[in-house]
Amino acid sequence: MVTKTIISKVGKIDFFAVLPSGTYCFLSLYIAFGIDHDEKTENLWQAIELLIEDVQHYPSTILLILFCIYLLGSILRAIQVSIPEKIFYGEDFPYDESIKSLFKTIKSHSEASDIDTKKIPMIDKGFSPDVYNYWKQVICIESPEGYSDYQEFEARTRYFAAMSLAGLTGFFLALGILLYTCDFSYSLAWQQLVVSIILFSIFGFELHRVRTQEVMRLTGLYLAYRQNKEISNSK
Repeated sequence: MVTKTIISKVGKIDFFAVLPSGTYCFLSLYIAFGIDHDEKTENLWQAIELLIEDVQHYPSTILLILFCIYLLGSILRAIQVSIPEKIFYGEDFPYDESIKSLFKTIKSHSEASDIDTKKIPMIDKGFSPDVYNYWKQVICIESPEGYSDYQEFEARTRYFAAMSLAGLTGFFLALGILLYTCDFSYSLAWQQLVVSIILFSIFGFELHRVRTQEVMRLTGLYLAYRQNKEISNSK
């Protein structure tokens, strides 16, 4: 049971945070370096067809492709989320103002939330990520189910960050193709450029919102843990 849960969790995180971004990054690299640009491939679909033909001619390369996709996705996933996030936003993680706002709301509705306000942590300006990681460790030890729920949000954050970086990678590769060929009417390069900008913009602009949801989920779980701990100790 535990093994199945771990495998399921790893598989889900890898799929959302690694495989999609790695696939687009690999495709962008293939278009940049694996295609003869003198023949002027017309569009992205033709480029994908060329990749499929290469795999059909050399079936064993599918293993190498999958490895490259996983490797590229893992590299993008390993990059700190704050790097692509700061391209769009200046607020430092883990967003002490957002956490303070949540605590203030809960305190002002303490009767409705049925919470002991004395047990709400005090947040100073410049809330340290180390404290946030401590909260994460506490939830991991004390509430595996709660931590599993939090990881759903964390995986989504990683996915958005990796996809924005994959889009940025595709953008520079497409720009490199245009400069290399000196053909600024090359439709394949322009299509890759546009798709990359769309991916970078969509996932980049939404990254802060998604990561804020991740922070709010962990903060809520930690508050619930502290409250339940006090209730358990009083019995």
